Formats: sequence, structure tokens, C-alpha cells
Amino acid sequence: MRGKAAVLLVLYTLPDSLPRLREIAAEARSYAAAGARVIAAPLASTSTVAAELPGDLRNAIATADATVASAYALFARRVAEPEAAPAHVEFLIDRDGYLRVRWIGVDPAGRRTAETLDQISILRRETPLPAAPWGHRHR
Repeated sequence: MRGKAAVLLVLYTLPDSLPRLREIAAEARSYAAAGARVIAAPLASTSTVAAELPGDLRNAIATADATVASAYALFARRVAEPEAAPAHVEFLIDRDGYLRVRWIGVDPAGRRTAETLDQISILRRETPLPAAPWGHRHR
């Protein structure tokens, strides 16, 4: 997705994340219209995405395996509780591949979709960064 669109990466644990995943699936067209791709990955390394997500969610949200979640979980830790792994984390990644926003936990009030779409709109208006130089060099 680099250079093309923002990504909302959702790291989830079932059943805790199910209400938020359903909310995201219901708004899949809104995310796409805003210029973002939604990808969900289970936080539990023993999970199989296809087996644990209901069919309506698998059809609306792109999925990845737990190896993706284990890599991004490094950015999910809180300073005050470095050993406590959250059960639900969302990252908004810009089109240049930079983590821009992190939400920890499921929003019980259901306001996260509007906030996320607002953030995607902000990212979409930004001027793209120049490409990073190729290779690693020392003088």
C-alpha cells in the first residue's frame, strides 16, 4: 500500500474486539472512500484468521496472520505498563508507511470511526514525502 493509501491496521482479540470489528466492517465503504485500506490481524499467535472471524467480517476486511500483529505489537505497549499487552490496538499508517495514530482498546462509545475518518482525511491532504534514498551508505 506504500505510496497509494493509508492503512488502518487493527490488531484484535476475540471476543473483546468483535463489536469494533463489526463497526469497521459496516463502514468498509466509508474507509475506502476516504482513501484507506483496513487490515485486521489477530494478536494471539495461535489464532487462525479464517477460522475465528465470522464470514461477514472476513468478506469486508482484509486479513493478515498473527505474525503481522506480533511485529506491530511492539508499538502497542504503554510506557506505564510495558509488560501488559493490550487486547485491541488500531494503528493508522500513512501512505509513506509511517505510524501516525495509535488507539489502544475498544471505544465503548463508538466514536472511533468518525475520529479515524477525520484522521484519514488529514493524512490525505498532506503532501507526500519524497522517496527515501536507496541503500545504506557511509562516507
